[in-house]
Amino acid sequence: MSTNRVLLSSRWILWFALLGAASTLGQGASVRESFQAMLQRDGAIRSSSPDELVQFDEQVAAASPDEIAAALPVMVAALSVPDDRARRTCVMAILSVSLRMDSPALLGQSIGAVAGILDFSDAPQQRVGVVIMSNVLSRAPTPPPGALTPVIAFLKRSDRDIEAQSVAVSVLARAAPEDAGVTETVSAFLSRQLDAQFRVRALDGLVSPRLKDIKLIDSVAASLEDPDDAVKGAAINALTKIGPQAIVQAEPALLKLLQQPGHPANLRLAATNALSKIGRTVE
Repeated sequence: MSTNRVLLSSRWILWFALLGAASTLGQGASVRESFQAMLQRDGAIRSSSPDELVQFDEQVAAASPDEIAAALPVMVAALSVPDDRARRTCVMAILSVSLRMDSPALLGQSIGAVAGILDFSDAPQQRVGVVIMSNVLSRAPTPPPGALTPVIAFLKRSDRDIEAQSVAVSVLARAAPEDAGVTETVSAFLSRQLDAQFRVRALDGLVSPRLKDIKLIDSVAASLEDPDDAVKGAAINALTKIGPQAIVQAEPALLKLLQQPGHPANLRLAATNALSKIGRTVE
């Protein structure tokens, strides 16, 4: 089992540690049958065990595309079940599917329903929903139809989990850095009052040299005025990764930072190195 799947399995064990006693899935069962066995027993909704989720993840990884396709309608339908236990099982099952390299093809027809996870009120489920959308988008050469819109809408909302939203910035910026809707929404998100840790996470996701939107680069440069040094450092890193055009645009803000006393040496060095990439020497 890959390192990523080991880590995910460990997270599942922590997440579901307080749920019911573990049970194993039936040997020889199809993916659809295994999912249904996790979802209910004797016609009643139940909680999936950590062992079942790990076994299911491994089964999904090894299954044929046809077998996954046969199970997906049941998984997608279960998202609408008004029972949190069913939703948890379904979200984690779809996460397993999203880890496959063929997940864009498998989930593409149901991407609207899958993205509906972002509308759930439960914050951890929103976070997994962002990971699912990230997996699908990162494995597709171009964003599948309808995949960007729900993530953009998620980032625009003020009632969503801020941790999930800060990760969604990276998801959008990597998937469609030249999309006007993406750059406008990311810029608006950066203009919010954010705790330093979430602003840093958002800035860390802005590393594509294809991010050329002037307003977005201005939003990144504005973070050089943040009182938190970690935010300033993340902004300098983002500007450097985006490229020379971003550094040129942010040059006044970088020079202003260097003129201010009290900044740590590593921050001043990062700003100086950034300016050097556009031939600007600072004494």
